[in-house]
Amino acid sequence: GQIQSEQERLKNVQDHLNKLRNFEEINSDIEAVKNQKQSLSDELSGLNIIVYEYNIKLNELNKLSEEGNKLSQERAELDKTKVCSVCGQIITNTDSLEKHKVELDQKLSDLASQYNNKKIELESMIDKINNTDLTRKTLSDKINNLEFHIIELVKEKAELEQCQKDVSNIINNLDNLQR
Repeated sequence: GQIQSEQERLKNVQDHLNKLRNFEEINSDIEAVKNQKQSLSDELSGLNIIVYEYNIKLNELNKLSEEGNKLSQERAELDKTKVCSVCGQIITNTDSLEKHKVELDQKLSDLASQYNNKKIELESMIDKINNTDLTRKTLSDKINNLEFHIIELVKEKAELEQCQKDVSNIINNLDNLQR
């Protein structure tokens, strides 16, 4: 009875094993999916660099704005008062004051030019980012699906290994029972 039971089990496991793909096919699929995933990851990284560069330029723009506000405030204070902001003494020599105003005006002009250039760069990058948002989302979704597919292939490989072990164990049990 035990021999017949083991023979039936063996037949069932072998039938199941015959329905499964072999290791070479599974490993080939795993490698192909990994390569595809790497390719998509590289493409996504390239698109993420655009966002990273945008954030860097946005920080630069904010720093230029802060510096410009500080210099504008300093320049406005020079027009209001005749007291030195550093030492608190009344300024009697207006030549140095006027010279300082000219220096500040030049710095403000340079900052305004830099600010406008950065703003133009950012505006062109916004278009790129907006154009890549959907692509980045699509790539992320595809990468997640490929990761899931790899997990499924690894499970399939584990199932094949388990079936082969089961066949071997059942054959050993039959040999022992037949002795």
